[in-house]
Amino acid sequence: MGSSLNTSHAQEILDDKFARAEISEVEYLKRKRALNLKASEISDSDIKNAEKDEEKNVRSTRSNRNSNKNKPS
Repeated sequence: MGSSLNTSHAQEILDDKFARAEISEVEYLKRKRALNLKASEISDSDIKNAEKDEEKNVRSTRSNRNSNKNKPS
């Protein structure tokens, strides 16, 4: 699999996360810039690792939101 395909897939994931408001605009732009800079160096394992890390972050954020909802004010 070529790096341009990996970069395209990574960009789709990044766009989706931004559209769902899982990352801020600043973080989105930072990651997009990093993708463009490292496009030739990206590998399938980099993308899979990034997806796993993001999923952990999303689960953690959701867990924190849910626990905060259950706390009395």
